[in-house]
Amino acid sequence: MKNENRNGGLVVSGASEHYHSMDFMRGVAAFSVVLTHVSHRLDIAWFANRAYLAVDFFFVLSGFVMCSAYKASLQSGTMPYRKYYVTRLIRVFPLIFLGTIIAALIEVARPGVANRSAHIVDISVAFLFGAAALPVKLNGDLEQTAFPLNLPVWSLFFEIIANLLFPIWVNAKHKKTILCACVLIGSAVMTAGTYRYGDANRGYYPVDLWFGLARVMYSFPIGIFLYEIRDRSRPVNFFVPSFLLLMVVSTYYKGPGSFLVDVAAILVVMPMIVFISIKASYNAFERWASDWSGNLSFPIYALHYPFTRLISIMNKHVSLSLTEKFVIEGVFLLLMSALSYCAYRLYDAPLRRKLTQIYRKYSGRV
Repeated sequence: MKNENRNGGLVVSGASEHYHSMDFMRGVAAFSVVLTHVSHRLDIAWFANRAYLAVDFFFVLSGFVMCSAYKASLQSGTMPYRKYYVTRLIRVFPLIFLGTIIAALIEVARPGVANRSAHIVDISVAFLFGAAALPVKLNGDLEQTAFPLNLPVWSLFFEIIANLLFPIWVNAKHKKTILCACVLIGSAVMTAGTYRYGDANRGYYPVDLWFGLARVMYSFPIGIFLYEIRDRSRPVNFFVPSFLLLMVVSTYYKGPGSFLVDVAAILVVMPMIVFISIKASYNAFERWASDWSGNLSFPIYALHYPFTRLISIMNKHVSLSLTEKFVIEGVFLLLMSALSYCAYRLYDAPLRRKLTQIYRKYSGRV
């Protein structure tokens, strides 16, 4: 790492435009999403109850990281739009495609389907849309979400939209006005929607995609604002932001006004967590942990959901104690970590390198 700010053996994140604490938190957020999905399958939905707010953390983080990685080169023209779009597509679609394939295969083998031929047709349609990260509305035996095979793709769909619009915003004349308008509209619609539904765990059904749009419409621009004021952040312990993130996703309160917990988390707490992590200090071990966590975060997020269906099938046919359910969750996390590591090392990283090489070879001829 170049230009490191060292103090007593510690390094400050952001000294070289790489934010290791954010990498670590990305993994923490992804693992919390896995936990909440498994917990729902095991009928212990109170565990990691608000992990759906990790999506809003991802949106804020994405806005910040996109500015860090691409804003300067897009503004200067050193990165053409075509190169930017190809780079982003190569980054996200290999794992979306793999997760959708896995989900389709598991659905094909799922027992208890009344009309198998109609189910296969639905799976085929859902696969075509899901592999392209596009929402679809189906009425068969699949889940009635906008992404019936692999639910987490819903947030990637909105992140892709933000990524597609990002270079257009970078070169717009009234950037601040556009950001402020997005933040104001997004926050207003998100708050109204959270009040209407009672919480912010929406945005992935065909009828409430507007709510998912409102969530990214607020959080992604906030991440951009945080990047612009990154120098105002102060050094903190490496694990403090992650601890705060865990506190948020673990909060269990369903009493009067509980929707306000979600509103406050999205509007204030998630941006605050990203902001204080900008200059989080870290040592060699913490950097290793952040690299490991960051590398696993996207694979485990994109691949875990189809396997939770296997947990659901088991839970319907086997009586499990609370202790046994927690053991299953732990084993599931370990197995998904191993699978995600293999997917990253043997599939995702090599495929992205190969696709990048192909693009560079092709782009050099035109």
